[in-house]
Amino acid sequence: MLQADTDVLTVVSAGPQVSSTSGDGATASDSKPIDEVVPSQNSIIQEHELPGDEAVKAEHTEEPVARCCNPETQDLQTYASPSEEILDGLIECGLELISEYTLHGKASDLDIAEAVFQKSLLFPLTEHPQGSKPFINLGYIHKIWYGWHGRLESLDKAIAFLLAGLQLCPVAHGDRVACLINLADALLSRHIHTGVVEDLEESICHNREATVLLPEGHRHKSLILMSLANSLLARFEQKGETSDLDEAIRSYGDALNLHSPGDANRSTPLINLANCLRTRYTHHGSISDLGLAIEYLEEALPLIPREDMTRTICLANLGAALCSRFSSGREPH
Repeated sequence: MLQADTDVLTVVSAGPQVSSTSGDGATASDSKPIDEVVPSQNSIIQEHELPGDEAVKAEHTEEPVARCCNPETQDLQTYASPSEEILDGLIECGLELISEYTLHGKASDLDIAEAVFQKSLLFPLTEHPQGSKPFINLGYIHKIWYGWHGRLESLDKAIAFLLAGLQLCPVAHGDRVACLINLADALLSRHIHTGVVEDLEESICHNREATVLLPEGHRHKSLILMSLANSLLARFEQKGETSDLDEAIRSYGDALNLHSPGDANRSTPLINLANCLRTRYTHHGSISDLGLAIEYLEEALPLIPREDMTRTICLANLGAALCSRFSSGREPH
């Protein structure tokens, strides 16, 4: 969707999502306006690839997993006792269903995963090594549902589950980064929905921690940096503090530097960085910012397939930037 009266058109797609085993599904952000800067939905984080966690598959028998995963037999109330073996089976079953959803996009897989993880909450999770996973994945599922339907109730539930999961993830825990990323994105979405300032501040805080915890050079570092920049840009738009805009530009720049020239995923940080620079040009009039924005948009354009909506957005932004430079009377020679 395009807004004709929007000066800066930006890439609108799913925010960062990390299930606590598999990648993020497409939590569409269709309810978000076009002038939000958000990471590409093609950038997928898989929690088992995050530091400190090798997606531990606990020992369990195949029978409980088969019974949970079979949609023909969703009799989740028939387990005899709350044994650790059954809990392991439930968690593993839920993780497999999330993976299936990531691969095939079937809504029914999410529905069953939600039922399985809800069942696992009946078991003692505090001391279990994977006790955070049901909470994180329930938060992930409700965040996806919010993207589909735009219901604030789903977003509130997502945040509640993710906060509960975070309590089970100390700093060294392998699931903490996944939880922080999802929680920061959910809080930013709720801020956009409701305008509550506290949600925005918490989103920035969680993004900062996730950025610190993920080591330099990690291939998903750029997505987290862009998530932080999104939150900072939202605060700049609300409060107008130049320091937030400057930090957002630095974060987008750091994300860009993690993608080599020619990398198709480079187009998103290029467009978002260009749009931040155009915003700073609008406020401060530095022609160098506008020149850099034009360079970045020109670099992004050939990286985007012709059928991709992002290409239209990039062309519109480039055209507007060129018009601004022409109007300034300071075109390059």
